[in-house]
Amino acid sequence: MFDAGMSMARINLSHGTLKSNLKLINRFKMAKRLRPHKTCGLMLEARGREIRLSQVNDPSGELKIRSGTVVNLNCLNYLGVSDAKTFYCNCDIVQRYLKPNDVVYIDDGKVVGIVLEISNEGCMMEIKVGGNVRTNCQIRFIGGKHDKLNLINPKDMTDMAAISKEMQIDYLVLPIATCGEDIKQLREKLGEGGKSIKLLAKIDSISGVENYESILNEADGTIFQRNEL
Repeated sequence: MFDAGMSMARINLSHGTLKSNLKLINRFKMAKRLRPHKTCGLMLEARGREIRLSQVNDPSGELKIRSGTVVNLNCLNYLGVSDAKTFYCNCDIVQRYLKPNDVVYIDDGKVVGIVLEISNEGCMMEIKVGGNVRTNCQIRFIGGKHDKLNLINPKDMTDMAAISKEMQIDYLVLPIATCGEDIKQLREKLGEGGKSIKLLAKIDSISGVENYESILNEADGTIFQRNEL
C-alpha cells in the first residue's frame, strides 16, 4: 500500500483491541522505516460517543432479526452476549434520554426499531425493519440523544497514550461531533502533549450539520459520513 501511494493509515479504535491495534501500528512503523522516501501519516479515529452492540451468539458474527420481534436493549452489561431477544450495548446512560416512540437505527439502518418502554437497564423496542446485525455494529438514536453522551470514551485516552509511545499520532478523528465546543473540549483533554495532533470532526449527525460552521472554525478539517445522516 505504501508503494501504491498510500498517504494516510487510519486506525479505528472501535475495532480490535489495544494489543491488536499496536501490532498493526508496529507493522506500519516497520514498513515506513523501509521507505524513508515515502510520506505517510497516522490517523486514529476515537470511539467518542459511539454506541456499539456486544458480541453476538452466532459463530458467523451476525444475527438475523425479524420484523415484529420485541427486543430488550440492555445498556448495563456490555459483556453480555447479544441474541435475538436481548441486545447488549456499551453505553450505560443512554436510557436516561430515551422515550417511547424513539427510533433506533442498528448497523447503519439495516435494522430499525421503535422504543416501546424505558427501564432502568435500557428499553424494550419493536423491530420495524428486520435484517442482519453484526458484532460491534453501531446503534444510533434520533433526536440528539448522542449529544448528551460523554465526548470521549475513557478507553480512547488510554489507547492514545499507549499508541503515542510507539509512534507520533498525526490526526485524530472525533466521531459524532455536534458543535465547535466539542473540538475545544477535545483539545483540552489532549493537553500539552497532544498539541501537535490535528483534529478532524466526523459529521455524522443532524446536530453536526446544523453546527457545521462552528465545528469547521475549531477543527483542522471535517469528514462527512452520509450513510449515518
